[in-house]
Amino acid sequence: MSRNRGIFWTLAISLAINLLMLGGIAGLSLANRQRGPVVVDQAQIRVPPGARSFNSRQFFMALPAADKIKVRQRMTEYRKARAKRFRQIQKIRKNLFFLLQEQQLNTDKIDTALADLRRAEAAELKYGQDLIMEIISGLAPDTRRQVVQKMAQPPRLQRHPPAAIN
Repeated sequence: MSRNRGIFWTLAISLAINLLMLGGIAGLSLANRQRGPVVVDQAQIRVPPGARSFNSRQFFMALPAADKIKVRQRMTEYRKARAKRFRQIQKIRKNLFFLLQEQQLNTDKIDTALADLRRAEAAELKYGQDLIMEIISGLAPDTRRQVVQKMAQPPRLQRHPPAAIN
């Protein structure tokens, strides 16, 4: 009889714990549903001018329509040349991946590969920056100021606020 009581109390405690956990999960779910999704308005986040990284899409969208036509051709040329440089960077990364997995670690080869990778990435970065300077230097001062100010604005993640949940 005492063995049956032990099983009874064990099952009763287990049931109570399971009901407590189920209630907690249901409560959290209900609270989240009533509160709705959390939306952060990126425009309200204060970032000093120039602190954001460059966004090529935002740069292009900030250009006046007349300048977009001229820049579009130059950007197409840039993308083609970038593809070749990007493949070279990928080749160096792949080589480095295999060097790091070799049975006997060859630090001289790894150092050389890392130096090659830094050089290739720096060259790619410089090429992109030179292109931007080429485009910006051809703009009128007022247009250039407007483009730079629009580039400094946070990118829009959502075009429309989410619908209210009832």
